[in-house]
Amino acid sequence: MRRFARYLPLCFLALGSMQFASAQTSFDLNVGFGSFHDKAAPSTGYDSVTFANCTSVQTDPNCLLTSSSSMGGFFLGFGMDMMLKKSYGLGFSWDLTPARTNYQPTITIPAAEGGGSETIQYRQHFIDINGIYAPISTKKVVVKLIPGIGDAKTGISIYESQCLSGAICAHGSQPFTSTNHFDLHAGVGVQVYVTDHIFIRPQFDYHFVPNLNQEFGSNSVIGGMVWLGYSWGDR
Repeated sequence: MRRFARYLPLCFLALGSMQFASAQTSFDLNVGFGSFHDKAAPSTGYDSVTFANCTSVQTDPNCLLTSSSSMGGFFLGFGMDMMLKKSYGLGFSWDLTPARTNYQPTITIPAAEGGGSETIQYRQHFIDINGIYAPISTKKVVVKLIPGIGDAKTGISIYESQCLSGAICAHGSQPFTSTNHFDLHAGVGVQVYVTDHIFIRPQFDYHFVPNLNQEFGSNSVIGGMVWLGYSWGDR
């Protein structure tokens, strides 16, 4: 999925060029800003001596509980739409958190070991190929229903701060692992043209991602984006 997604922009540009030459369809490029949300996964724990699963420090004094954060924060989006006919088209969208977000609580390194901290962080991606149906399409307003499929990627990294002394510290982040899950996407947006070519599109989105509850609290992700874009062609 990731390798295929890299070539999607070229595919759409090629298809768009052919369509413009023959049928005068429309082609949009857009950038979006918004947020997506999923609740945090339940806390888990393990015994620091036996490494067996545990649930509380009351029943096991060596129990170390870990919990993940919920999905949220600022998402940045990149997309393109191509209307093959007035009411039907295809689209591509890539929504991601541009900055890493803390996934689990920070672990403090004891002063006897030099001090510092270690934090597990994540970066979320949604990469989707979409169909587009526009039941309302005028020169000023287009209502778009956007079903699609794609890839939901959660990239995990470790951010470390290590100190040789109280004044000499080093900071760095390195990738640790990533998970990829199949993604079902449904969106609805209202595209309003402020000029003949420039538009703004508030959009509500829902992602159903089987097995995402391995990283977060559920398989359902809800959110929204505000897309700003430029349109070429005949509407």
